[in-house]
Formats: sequence, C-alpha cells, structure tokens
Amino acid sequence: MTGLGSLDAVLRYHPGHYGIIAGRPGMGKTQLALGIAGGIAARHGPVLFCSVEMRGDSLGHRLYSSSYQEESRSPDPHAEPDADAVDQRAIAAWGDLPVYVDHKSRSLSDVLAAVRIAKRKYGIVAFVVDYLQKMKLPEKQSREQEIASASEALSHAAGSMGVCAI
Repeated sequence: MTGLGSLDAVLRYHPGHYGIIAGRPGMGKTQLALGIAGGIAARHGPVLFCSVEMRGDSLGHRLYSSSYQEESRSPDPHAEPDADAVDQRAIAAWGDLPVYVDHKSRSLSDVLAAVRIAKRKYGIVAFVVDYLQKMKLPEKQSREQEIASASEALSHAAGSMGVCAI
C-alpha cells in the first residue's frame, strides 16, 4: 500500500513487482514516484530512490514543494502559507521516513549496484528509478532495445531480491 488511495484501489505493489510510471514531460511522474516511495516507506520499510535525472537539491525542492502544496490548502485561499510551517511540514513528512536517495548513479550497472548495497545495508523493500530513459545503458541496436534490456534487468533485480521496483 502506498497511501495514495486512488492508486491503492487499482494496484497492489508486492515483493518482486516491477511497475512503470509513464507520461509526457511535466506531468508529475517524479512527484508521483516520490509519493509512492514515501507511502511505501511509511507503511512497509526502507525504500531506495535512485534519481538519474535530478541531483539531491532538486529532489529536496520537490519534497518541499509537495509540503508547500499541502500547507497552501487552507480555509482562506488568499492567505500566504507560513514559510516556517511549510518547513516544519516538510521535515515532519519526510524527516523520519526510511527513504534513501542515490543521486550519483547514472548507469544501469551503478543503479543495480546501489540497489544491492541498499538491500544488504538497509533491508530495502522497494526501489524507485527516476528516470530510466536518461540512464546510461549498454549499447544495443536501438534505444528501444536498450530500454527493454534495462527494464528486464531491473525487473530481474526486483524478483531476485524480493523487493518492489518502480
């Protein structure tokens, strides 16, 4: 369970599951992936978030912005959210969650190594790779074959380690 009610109503992630989030640029895939990672971490245990696209500070801004959106939902739609309250909300929401972020791995082999290490070191129950198409992959005849091969390797890793992969 991710804690995202609409998603949980139609999909159950489980050990060995490999799920793909797809959409056009700017549709919120990273934000959704962070929400799923946080929900799984809160309910089931440690999660590794491998960000191939963003560095740590950019991910921090995403987490902060999700807290800002929550804080901005006040009875008075014209009131400015209190910055200190937003900071506290972000810290409260994410500070104690066992979500580990890897923003240094850029290749498939580096991501797979990070997942193996996180499984051994933290006992992760899930890992998220954001953004598969930006990952440096072993060369094949076409980009489509490269992505398919990487997807198969990530799926195999999930199955062999008994973790959920997104």
